[in-house]
Amino acid sequence: MLFLGVDFGTSAVKAMVIDGQGKIQAQVYHPLPKPLQVSFPDGIGYEQEPDIWWDGFINLLHLLKKQIHLENIKAIAIDGTSGTVLPCNASGTPLAKALMYNDSRANAEHQIIFNLCQKKNIKLGNVSGLARILWLLNQPFAKEIVHFVNQADWIVGKLTGQFNHSDNNNVLKMAYDVVNNRWPKWLYELNLDFQTLPQVHKPGKDIACIEQSIIRLGFSGDTRVVAGTTDSTAAIMASGAARVGEAITSLGSTMVMKVISDFPINDEKNGIYSQPFGDNWLVGGSSNSGGAVLKYFFTQSQIEHYSKQLIPERPTGFDYYPLIERGERFPFADADKLPELEPRPDSEVLFFQALLEGMANIEYLAYKKLNELGAPYPKSVVTMGGGAKNFGWSKIRAAQLQVPLKNAAIEQAAYGTAKLALSGYKNR
Repeated sequence: MLFLGVDFGTSAVKAMVIDGQGKIQAQVYHPLPKPLQVSFPDGIGYEQEPDIWWDGFINLLHLLKKQIHLENIKAIAIDGTSGTVLPCNASGTPLAKALMYNDSRANAEHQIIFNLCQKKNIKLGNVSGLARILWLLNQPFAKEIVHFVNQADWIVGKLTGQFNHSDNNNVLKMAYDVVNNRWPKWLYELNLDFQTLPQVHKPGKDIACIEQSIIRLGFSGDTRVVAGTTDSTAAIMASGAARVGEAITSLGSTMVMKVISDFPINDEKNGIYSQPFGDNWLVGGSSNSGGAVLKYFFTQSQIEHYSKQLIPERPTGFDYYPLIERGERFPFADADKLPELEPRPDSEVLFFQALLEGMANIEYLAYKKLNELGAPYPKSVVTMGGGAKNFGWSKIRAAQLQVPLKNAAIEQAAYGTAKLALSGYKNR
């Protein structure tokens, strides 16, 4: 028995197949073209033809056939970019291009939501999926819309013929109430038809068998499709972090800090939100500091060269708050927060180490803030992203956090999604 996980990212679609023990049996990759950028009076739009996603999926199947027999796949799960919204008619045919997760054209609609949510103590970001839904409802084809789906939802629909299913991670940016497991009643105040919103399941919940046209691609008739998740959550599932008190730091262009908690915490003032994670919750947020700051000051070759000269046991004594520009989101939300990068030493290596120390302190402050609000202080921290490979930075972080650091067991989101397919099949 085999289980297929498919990860739809911004630049590629990836698939991984595991067996019943979680051992990888096949993995393939297919690039996707960049979303189209469109200028609007209120912001920048990023959109993509959804057929590109399906073509990518079909190409993955052709590649997988060279490594495995598709008829041995018992369940499939899909992850996708959170907040990407696609309007469809009753048969699931797209009525427009998909508005991508970073599309910011719906600023006017966001302001409407913001004014409403202020009264209800609810926070939705300026690139929320709900704002995109309201923008789409103002387009000429609005009367034809029967389904609003996320990226992963549409692929599930193509596999099953049912375009009204989603999971409780993907619908978070559509304003779904994940604590009470329902669409909030205040959406009626936006004149939103609840019938256009998907049924919401826990990730891994069995949805349906694949439809006849998909069987012809090489699958068996009893292959199941289970509810998926977002690409970032799937990556955490792949990392090995699973128990309350385990934390995950992603060191990419920005820093993301989350800890597994047995109850949700949402705190707008400190940029903290929660999302379901099995029977528990992922609690945390994203800082504006991170690898993008390093790349602003140094080339990649300089970063690699200076990393070999770090002396983690000898702190620089500088107290930096590394940012490229004004504004911070977490461990506190402050749109006016300025970078703190002075004084700058003559030594570039010393400056580089001071930046890393400043980021390590932000990571510590993030977990300290979460602990002050009731989440557990990390028992250990799993590290993901490019920064996980920097040995000197890891030593600096370990000294600041005072907990063991571990590298992710596997970083590919497709592996986490394949695990969902496996668990969904077992628990159906």
